[in-house]
Amino acid sequence: MSIDWITVLAQIINLIVLAIILKKLLYKPVLNMIDKRQAMIDDEMQKAQEAAQKAKEDEAAYAEQMRRFKADKQARMQQVENEVQALQTTLTAEIKKNIAERKKQWESNLSQEKDAFNRELRDKIAQQFVALARQVFKDMANTSLQEQMQACFLKKLEKISKKAGQKLTRAALKAKQIKIVLALPYTTQQTRALKAQIRKILHLPTSVRIATETKAKDICGLSLYIQDECINWTLSDYLDTLTHNVNVNLETPEA
Repeated sequence: MSIDWITVLAQIINLIVLAIILKKLLYKPVLNMIDKRQAMIDDEMQKAQEAAQKAKEDEAAYAEQMRRFKADKQARMQQVENEVQALQTTLTAEIKKNIAERKKQWESNLSQEKDAFNRELRDKIAQQFVALARQVFKDMANTSLQEQMQACFLKKLEKISKKAGQKLTRAALKAKQIKIVLALPYTTQQTRALKAQIRKILHLPTSVRIATETKAKDICGLSLYIQDECINWTLSDYLDTLTHNVNVNLETPEA
């Protein structure tokens, strides 16, 4: 069997022409399309990597933000707790101060009420005592209460020291007058007798004027005023002691 070289050569030429045609019309476009697809895939991969990196960075930023948020929250809670504690301390101090002021006011009011009660009790005791003393002196000695008070006062005046008496005399001579304050009204005869006895005790000349004044607010007694000097005898001291004893008995709880 002989080979038809012309046919073989024609087939080879046809193959070459076909390969050239395929390369130009099919293979090259396919390669270009593959290159474009690969480039697209590479671009998508790059974007995916960038997105992953950004997500990782965002996650780190979020974690840092959460850490700061927790730290800020803790700081704010501590600040609020400190402010609450300070407010509580301030309110406690104000409450204590308010209580102390109220207690002080209450004690002041109580003291004022106590003083008022003492004054009222003292006045009532004085009134009752004066009335009783008048009757007792009248029944027992046939003498007035004024005379008994005068006797007590003159006795006290006589008992002052010699130095004190001389001081009163000098003051009276310098002032040219003295004043006697009476708690009860005196008759003219009683007043004259009282002045004479005072002149005698203090060795006062008639040039020294002796004035008398009646003041009902003084409780049963007499007071002698010479400038800044004062000698007196009243029931006030006795009534003060009596009032004090009554208060002590009222304040002492029963057993």
